[in-house]
Amino acid sequence: MNQRDDQHQIYLDYTKWVETHWSLARGNQIIVSPLEFDAILKWYEDGVPLQVVLRAMDRFLDRKKKGARKRNHLLNHIDQDVRKLFEEYRLLHAGSFDSDEEHDFDPAVNRIQALIKKLSSLGIEELQSIIHELDLLTTEEGRSRLVGFDEIEAQFESLNKQIEPILETLAGEATCTKIRLELSEFLDENKDVQLFRKAYYDQLRHQFKVPLLTILG
Repeated sequence: MNQRDDQHQIYLDYTKWVETHWSLARGNQIIVSPLEFDAILKWYEDGVPLQVVLRAMDRFLDRKKKGARKRNHLLNHIDQDVRKLFEEYRLLHAGSFDSDEEHDFDPAVNRIQALIKKLSSLGIEELQSIIHELDLLTTEEGRSRLVGFDEIEAQFESLNKQIEPILETLAGEATCTKIRLELSEFLDENKDVQLFRKAYYDQLRHQFKVPLLTILG
């Protein structure tokens, strides 16, 4: 098989994945029209990664399900979502995954590596599982899953929640109670649960110098 045949097969696989995901997401077998094939071909030719198209598709359908108006949607209707998410993807990964060099040019990976370095420097054994999860995000497979800013923030939010009980265990019941009592002097936990919770864990992170995991520096 020559290079042209290889590229054609990649395009066919790309198209098949898009068709299959579209049918599964809609809940029935969808016959893709020539106009929709044109949209798929344009995404492929423009270098839009498959995972970006699939995630944009999910976003589009989730948004439409919340609307009162029901209509039949075509694949070309999601083009704006694809382009918007593709721009996020390019900002998130400002570089090429084909390079054999270190990924210092990739802001997402660069940020994750900075967090790994910070957590590792604390020498807290209980955080090793979190460090491992972060490290997996820097692999090629991990990077490919970080399609948009909301995806990476969702990953970080999950890890932040895993860190919280670790910090409470490290602090001990007496310290946790003391922090709650101090916060209760100016925050009513019953009136604003989320704000109190945030302030509480902010204090615990500050005590152990554990950073909040976020894509923002």
